[in-house]
Amino acid sequence: MIARLREDRDLRQRLRTAEHMATVGQFARNIAHEIKNPLNFISLSVDHMRDVYRPADGETAARYESLIDNIKGEVARISRFAESFLEYGRPFELAPPALRSQHSARRGARTGGGTGCGRSGPDPS
Repeated sequence: MIARLREDRDLRQRLRTAEHMATVGQFARNIAHEIKNPLNFISLSVDHMRDVYRPADGETAARYESLIDNIKGEVARISRFAESFLEYGRPFELAPPALRSQHSARRGARTGGGTGCGRSGPDPS
């Protein structure tokens, strides 16, 4: 009886943790979305500025291109940061243990590793 109560308590705690992680993941995806939308507009605007407002003077044009490249680089850097939030927020797939071992056995058989029969460790014979 006590073991069952402990198991029930542990399952509830794991459920609370899973729900919390799902909420954190959703929050991370929302943050990434809110960062990436304006970054796309900024990047497109900088491309437009590069084409439309490029100075005719060679030295000024070179400085202008350098500034534009720096802006584009910073936009790309922030975009990669936002992508990391998207990765954090992506749910991962869980497979039941039986499916996981079958998947591992198939993968081992394809790559030449493992026994190919779902067992690991030394051969008992």
